[in-house]
Amino acid sequence: RRSSDLTKELTYSSRVQLPGVHPLAVRLLKLMDKKQSNLCLSADVTDSKELLQLATMLGPSICMLKTHIDILSDFTQEVVKELRALADQHEFLLFEDRKFADIGNTVKHQYEGGLYKIASWSDVVNAHVVPGPGDRKS
Repeated sequence: RRSSDLTKELTYSSRVQLPGVHPLAVRLLKLMDKKQSNLCLSADVTDSKELLQLATMLGPSICMLKTHIDILSDFTQEVVKELRALADQHEFLLFEDRKFADIGNTVKHQYEGGLYKIASWSDVVNAHVVPGPGDRKS
């Protein structure tokens, strides 16, 4: 059998034991095993109160919450502080769906600083590979 077939048959907790599993994948797999779910909630909302209500109500049932923090019409750092606290309380990861696609130094500034300070609260972000390797090295 192919190794990909074998992986499909492994439990989440068994996959953690495989060689070379990234620490973030380990965290996610452990959450999935604990909650017996692989549910990721895509919270594409524009109101902070609604986002925090979703995290509060559904947090115990999800493994990851995907956000677009830049579409919140009433964004403040207090919102992400509360969101991070809810993620810690209910044990789910925060995934900011940014799709970074600029030169490495710009992506670094977007990730670490700016208005959203994504690196301070998000567990997962994504990036396009179109710009080249510079954004993945930042």
